[in-house]
Parts: sequence; structure tokens; C-alpha cells
Amino acid sequence: VLVVAKRIGPRLEWNLLLTVDDGEAAMKPVAGCKTLAVNLGWRSFGIDDGGLRVGYAVGSDGYREDVRVPPAFIAGMEHVRGLGETRAKMFEQAKRTLKDWIESDAVPLPVWLEDEVKWVGHWRSPKKLVRLLGMWKGGRFEGDESRRFPGDVEIFETLQRWKKQDVHLWRWESGERERLLRMRKDVYRVIAAKWAVNYGLVIVTDMDLRVFAQKEAPEDRDGKGRDVRVSQRHAAPSELRAAIKNGCSTRGTRFEEVKAVVSKEG
Repeated sequence: VLVVAKRIGPRLEWNLLLTVDDGEAAMKPVAGCKTLAVNLGWRSFGIDDGGLRVGYAVGSDGYREDVRVPPAFIAGMEHVRGLGETRAKMFEQAKRTLKDWIESDAVPLPVWLEDEVKWVGHWRSPKKLVRLLGMWKGGRFEGDESRRFPGDVEIFETLQRWKKQDVHLWRWESGERERLLRMRKDVYRVIAAKWAVNYGLVIVTDMDLRVFAQKEAPEDRDGKGRDVRVSQRHAAPSELRAAIKNGCSTRGTRFEEVKAVVSKEG
């Protein structure tokens, strides 16, 4: 029994995992069993040609199958990326608003606040601004009756509105991403289970897929390096490999990994 807490955006999700060991699964007889070979690796064909391939399977019985990432997954992840970009723009705007208010000298700042916002222009994480608001809530300062010094009411309320909207988008972004990741995992599990049931031996390429996702070189100005890394994350071939291995182990199917051979010509 295992209790797992997973953070999904601003919330925690709890899961109870139960594992029952009923002894070693009986292996299927090797003699006469069909064999399936699976080559892992991603390749983008474009939306009109079927999208993103994550693996290719060939069976000893002539069976062939392309494993593709669901188009709905790719479209959904683009939406998730858009939400993240919106959050980033809102954060930059909130920082500029705070910085402009500080530099206007309209309100004399408490010493603690001056120290906290000294490097606000260099903040990269919204957590820093949220942390500041938490401290600020306990150290509010009012303006005088003549309104010569208006206090912090307007800027504090502006930043609080930013925080509320940011949390809303964060929940949306993280929830949508988690739903899509689970959808892709279910697709891989279904495929792996089908193979494990129909074949006595499944062979998968044992390849370090990281070599195909190196960081973009300085001279790579056309964005191809980024596209490769995005395709790798969307395809997640290592997750398909894990699904195949698990599917075989629970159905008595032999699972083997063989070292892939990559030609120098690529």
C-alpha cells in the first residue's frame, strides 16, 4: 500500500496505490510464439500526415503498426503552452506596474518593502511576487487624511487582482496538462496490453533517446532545436517503453531490450 501526494499546479492530489503480489506470472511458452519488435523514436509528419510518430512495431507474423501521439494531445498541449505564455505576460506587466509605482516616489516606502523590491525587475518567478504580497498583507501602510500620501491601497489591490487571475490560469494550465498526460499514458497502456496479449516475446530498442534532443546550438536560428525538444516531450518514447515493459510483466510475456544500431549517415 502506497499513498502518493502529487502537486498539480497550486493543488495537491492524493492517490492510494494497492499492489497485490500473487506470485510470479507464468511465462508463455517460447517455442512457436510470435515475436514483436518495436523501434522507439519520434518523427513528425505534420498534421495532415498523421502528426507525431513515437514508435514503429513489426511482428514475425507480418503485423505492422505505427504508434502515433493522439492529435488531440498535441493540440491540447499547444493550448497549455498558450496559457503559460499568458501567465508570463501578466507577470511581467505586474512587475512593471510595481516598479513604476516604486520609482514614482508618490509614497514613502517602509524600509522592509524597499529591501524586498530592490531587484523586482529581475524576478523570474511569480512565487516571489506572491511571497511579497503575503508579507505586505501584514505590513500595510495607510495614507494621511490630506491624501498627500495615498498609501498602498491602489497598488496592493492591483497586485491582488493579478494574483487571483494568475492562480486561476495556473489551475487551468496545470489541470489541462495533467489530463492530457493521463490521456497519452492510457493510449500507450492500451497499445502495450494488446501487444503483450498477442505476442510471446516483445523486443524493444534500448536507445539513449537524449542524444536526439540536444540543446539548440548558437548557430541554430531557425528554431529547429526547440522543435526537436518539443516533439520529444510530446512523444515521450520512454513512457511507451515503460508501458510495454509493464504490460509484458503482468501478462507473462517475455520482454527484451536490444541495443539499437545507429548508422553514421543517420
